[in-house]
Amino acid sequence: MSASKGRKNESWIILSMASMVIILFLTLTSRTSWVVAFEAADNSYIGLISQVLDEEGIQNITNSARGTISVLQQHLERAWTVVAQSPITNYTRHTFYDVINNSDMSVVSRMLNNALEQRISELLITLEGVEGAEVALNTHNTPNSASARVYVWGSNLSEEISENIALIVSRSVNGLSAEGVTVVHYGAQN
Repeated sequence: MSASKGRKNESWIILSMASMVIILFLTLTSRTSWVVAFEAADNSYIGLISQVLDEEGIQNITNSARGTISVLQQHLERAWTVVAQSPITNYTRHTFYDVINNSDMSVVSRMLNNALEQRISELLITLEGVEGAEVALNTHNTPNSASARVYVWGSNLSEEISENIALIVSRSVNGLSAEGVTVVHYGAQN
């Protein structure tokens, strides 16, 4: 009986050690991946974005020197959506993008505009019912008169989704109001 008890204890110790090794391995190999979600922001705007993310329970790291806010990779699209829908996006600020848009650097400005169009399109396809999206921004007008045309594909695109799309796009671009956003619906994407 005593030898049997000893083997059970030995088995239990070996099983416990194996479990600890597996847990330690999984902990060490599953590193979190942080990505820059927001950049070229001034210090006060960084604080506001960080506060919005904190209120939504999204972990974030700010780098005031670089003007960036990073989030975990798996929370990137949610962070963009939360900030785009937040009233802080109407906060008046002067950023690198404002300097570029008000200068004669048309090539750089167009590159930034294209990147912004792509980023907004990627954000829009995360909305329920939206299967594809293409954004065309016109930010070369006089200040506060920007416009946008958004082409979306999906099977159940409601008026509410159109309003959300206009809101997200308008809050993603300085000087763009929701009324300046035209949403064009197409059927399901082939």
